[in-house]
Amino acid sequence: MIGNAQIVDTLDEALAGCSPVVGTSARSRTLPWPMLDPRECGLKSVAEGQHAPVALVFGRERVGLTNDELQKCHYHVAIAANPEYSSLNPAMAVQVIAYEVRMAAGGAGASAAVG
Repeated sequence: MIGNAQIVDTLDEALAGCSPVVGTSARSRTLPWPMLDPRECGLKSVAEGQHAPVALVFGRERVGLTNDELQKCHYHVAIAANPEYSSLNPAMAVQVIAYEVRMAAGGAGASAAVG
């Protein structure tokens, strides 16, 4: 994946040709689009990724995604965390979502019983 990375100047450029676009945020918003949990995000990403590239958008360490950035997304994912401090750093959020995408794709051990 890193070998295919491209650097672009804007979020719009990064999202070009992607559908769906999934944004992550810990904050409640009043923006009207479907909410997903991480498992649903993984399933939807794998299913819809058969037809077009899927974009997973993660926010900045300090401030997350802006409302304008989230409005570019088709879905919003909230990762359940401690309600007193529900924000995860980007690396942690990426890890959770990447795990769910891998499991939805039938990754190694996806069907193994947890012991």
